[in-house]
Parts: sequence; C-alpha cells; structure tokens
Amino acid sequence: MSRRSALLILLVTAAPPVYGRRLLRCGGAFEKSCVRRLYHCFDATGSCTRDITQFFSQGVVTDCWQNGARITLSGFQGTGTAALRNSRGKTCLTGTTVGHPDTSIEITYRRHKRHYLIARTPNGAFTVTCPNGKVENYSPADVKAAGCGPIADCSFGTCP
Repeated sequence: MSRRSALLILLVTAAPPVYGRRLLRCGGAFEKSCVRRLYHCFDATGSCTRDITQFFSQGVVTDCWQNGARITLSGFQGTGTAALRNSRGKTCLTGTTVGHPDTSIEITYRRHKRHYLIARTPNGAFTVTCPNGKVENYSPADVKAAGCGPIADCSFGTCP
C-alpha cells in the first residue's frame, strides 16, 4: 500500500465538542470508550480537511475543521508530537508519536496523570490502551459508523 493510500485511511482519533466534565457523544463502538474523557476540550465541527503537503518532506499531517480546530501529527518518519487545538486556538492535548515505515503510528497522550496509547494501522484500524489497562480495538467500519465529528476521514486539501 502506498503512503498516499495509507493516508486515505488515516484516523485521527479525536472527539467533537464537549466542555467541562461532559463526555464525548459518539455512537456505535465508541459509546463506552475511554477516549470519551481524553478529548473533552476538542471542539471540532463542520467539514474537515487533511493537509499532507508536509508529509513526504517532514512527516507532518494536519487535519483542520471549519470552526478553526486542528490536529497536527508529526513523527510519521520517526518520533514526533501530536497537538490538538480547539476552535479558539487553545492547545487542548499534546502527545508523543512514533511512526513506522508501514505508515502505522502510535500516539501516547497524558491527561491528568493518566496515559492513553493509541496505535493506528495502515488500514485504518486502531487499538486504544486505556489508563486502567483495558485494551479497546476498533475496525475501520467502527470508525465509519461512529458518527461523531473528528472520528472520521477528512477530505484532502490545504489548511489555512
């Protein structure tokens, strides 16, 4: 599978708007996922664009939404970072990334002394290891059925 094909199925596991202590509202397999707490400040809404203009030169992918929210992942060619910024430009969540030659990537997030490990495969499936050690596995079909904002593929384009 080419890198461009793999990017078509790249999943940025994030969640739609939830503030305070409220949890992410997603359908299907995500209804009871531990990621509901992880992304509570990320408020992406509207259409999403995946910008891969820096992927081949720097290993960076940015997803941006109509309301200004954005996720930037680096490290597709080694180690890097993940940064989620809400619609007001506030960094909500950061993490470390490790990319592999097959375009799979692992992201480790820390929130309030809790660690989350999200491992994505080239085919769009991913595994979440929750802070309590529980392992959640999601298929590409689970992602498609989730029905919540950023848990979806974005159209290719350029972010502002």
